[in-house]
Amino acid sequence: GRRSVAARSGGETQRRRRARAVGSEPDLILVDEPTAQLDATSAATVIEVLDGLAAHGASVIIATHDTRVRNACPDVLDLGSRAPDLDARLVDTPAP
Repeated sequence: GRRSVAARSGGETQRRRRARAVGSEPDLILVDEPTAQLDATSAATVIEVLDGLAAHGASVIIATHDTRVRNACPDVLDLGSRAPDLDARLVDTPAP
């Protein structure tokens, strides 16, 4: 039967959200830590699904710390390497 949202595990909720995203064939997908708390097999499946969505024309933007996800992406913007530049601009910007 149907269970309330509160009765679902975090992993189950994540799987439902991913399934909904895949089923709706979106043009843009924003994903935050899609492999967090997943075993290696499940993480590989998520990476394959996201890659498939991108191959079918969706723009997929992923925020992650997982090197497996990063290595699967053709384009990477490492915000960690840009942090000093961003901090400098924020410090140098005069208050309104």
